[in-house]
Amino acid sequence: MSQPGGSKAKISQISKSAGHGGINYLMRQAISLHQDQRFNDAVAAYRKILMINPGNADALTYLGCALLETGRASEAIDRLHEAVAADAGSADAQSYLGNALQVTGDWGAAEVAYLAALDIQPSECRTLNNLGVLLLKNNRLDEAAEFFRRGLAVDPNHVQAHNNICQVYTKLGEIDQAIEAGRQATKIAPRYADGHNSLGTALVRADRIDDAIMSFREALAIQPQFLDALTNLALALINAGDSREAVEVTDVCLEVDPGNTEALATRSVALNEIGDKDSFHKLVDIDRLLQKSQIDTPPEFDGLAEFNDALARHVQSHPSLKFAPPEHATRGGKHSGDLLAKPKGPMSAFERIVGVSFDRYVANLPTGLNHPFLARMPSRWSLSVWGLVLPAQGYQVPHIHHSGWISGCYYVQVSEAVAEPKEGHEGWIEFGRPQSIYHTSAPPNIHLVRPEEGLMVLFPSFFFHRTIPFKAEVDRICIAFDIEPDL
Repeated sequence: MSQPGGSKAKISQISKSAGHGGINYLMRQAISLHQDQRFNDAVAAYRKILMINPGNADALTYLGCALLETGRASEAIDRLHEAVAADAGSADAQSYLGNALQVTGDWGAAEVAYLAALDIQPSECRTLNNLGVLLLKNNRLDEAAEFFRRGLAVDPNHVQAHNNICQVYTKLGEIDQAIEAGRQATKIAPRYADGHNSLGTALVRADRIDDAIMSFREALAIQPQFLDALTNLALALINAGDSREAVEVTDVCLEVDPGNTEALATRSVALNEIGDKDSFHKLVDIDRLLQKSQIDTPPEFDGLAEFNDALARHVQSHPSLKFAPPEHATRGGKHSGDLLAKPKGPMSAFERIVGVSFDRYVANLPTGLNHPFLARMPSRWSLSVWGLVLPAQGYQVPHIHHSGWISGCYYVQVSEAVAEPKEGHEGWIEFGRPQSIYHTSAPPNIHLVRPEEGLMVLFPSFFFHRTIPFKAEVDRICIAFDIEPDL
């Protein structure tokens, strides 16, 4: 998926129009540094212009771009807001503000900025593409496709838009269209590794495994350390019946990115397929890496029942709660957005509980444990939290949490039918069954956990897990979360 960007062409246009005197001369120098990717020098040059002319909208806009390139996203956002204030009619300032906000994860504000840019300049391909990327990240797939199509109507050779709409069609299950878009991207830019990788992913979905493997190998010939292509190649090799090479490919993945969640998950499947039980159980070490505990009631609540009631009301009334879309792991249930968004309500107490539980998890890891997932153990981390409401027959298909290091779930409300042990384990959480996209022949190694109100379960994010469908009159309410390393 393309990341927000696209300032190069516009900067080049300004460079051609800048004169040789005064501010224009200084701007030409600054833009030259920017184009040469000397971003810190460009920042200094833009600041020099702003010392002379503090309200120069172009200098503020491209200072924001350069700051974003150097990782100073918060300062970039401040300067780009100033650029918008200096020139409310600048589509560039709004568009680049959208890029900076998207990078920081402020997706709602980013969308507003992109739409403001498109109100000013409706046919700007880079803005149309970047808004599509934002919507794709948020699984708003039909909307994303529409913006990519609008961009392609303006520029039929926009390779990133072809690549991105290939990914959208793949997620929507429109595989013929996905393959056509992927082929267009690779035809326009044969050395575009992302295009070959996206095409390969669509070919996997079409069960054209040999063609997919060729596409992934093409991507890796162009970009040998392309992590997505490596993990996708490993998956395709499993599906082709070559799990031994898949293990070798995950070795390469883990050399490039130690502790990579997807590589560890795929490795677990490949090891099980080749029957290497010792290596599998060392990797998927349920006994030592999955931890369960009953939480301590926060002091501001009179007992666990009151706390759980407050959490249940908060989740069920949350404005972001909606039925999960088809491409989501949840089936027949509702899924919320960010539960840490203000007003937090009882989530403030829950946030503290997760912090305590994480510290306890790390402290309880065996001394001297040598495990590849520990390579990503974070010294600093952020927390992503969402709610799940599963009615009768609601469930989750097997999945992993790609961005997490440790994932967890807390059971807020559990019906008696789920809580009682019974044949079939309805409503229980099951670990060990791979996603259906892996074509496996070896039986999975299954571990089951019975939900209980007040139970917190923590596990490595690369563990496959699902919820078994259940029959009950009361919804099962769970709060799920990821502890994500601040990289």
